[in-house]
Amino acid sequence: MYRYSEGGRHRLTYERILRDLKEGDRGSSALAVGMMVASIAVSLIFTAIMALVSHSAGIGGKVVCGVFWLCTAVIIGYAVALLIRARKPLTPDRIRVVKRKLTAIEQDRYPYSREHVRGEARTVPRYLFVFEGMESYHPSQTELGLAEVGDEYFVVILTAKPTRPVRLYRADAYTWDEASDR
Repeated sequence: MYRYSEGGRHRLTYERILRDLKEGDRGSSALAVGMMVASIAVSLIFTAIMALVSHSAGIGGKVVCGVFWLCTAVIIGYAVALLIRARKPLTPDRIRVVKRKLTAIEQDRYPYSREHVRGEARTVPRYLFVFEGMESYHPSQTELGLAEVGDEYFVVILTAKPTRPVRLYRADAYTWDEASDR
């Protein structure tokens, strides 16, 4: 496996972590707004169609229309939660960084996912990183390719969920500088 040299290490700071986490959320606002607009538009069209055929559908048409609008409300609620998460600013006091060894690389129980590689959709196996005392983490293909069991990582966690990793940094690629910008 490839290992970084001492001179090639980057400085890991809270500022860098916050920037990386914000970059990871980029696009979720547009997705949330798109979900809301699309679900409302589809529900309105469905309601209009049901209004045209309501004389033959009877009460069943109204029930189906109500269930459709209930599903739309659930989608809108999820989209609003996405918007709130994307807009809520992260601060250094809301995250912690701990150093942990990778104890296992396991295949996910949902073993495949669709990923776009150079504009082409491919089915790839999904793996999990397991750290002692933490929930599993879904690595990217790059993270997976560089990993071996026993490697050390700086694991970023939210203080509200201290067992769930949200971001990883290889300990041989970064030096942790906790006091730099807190």
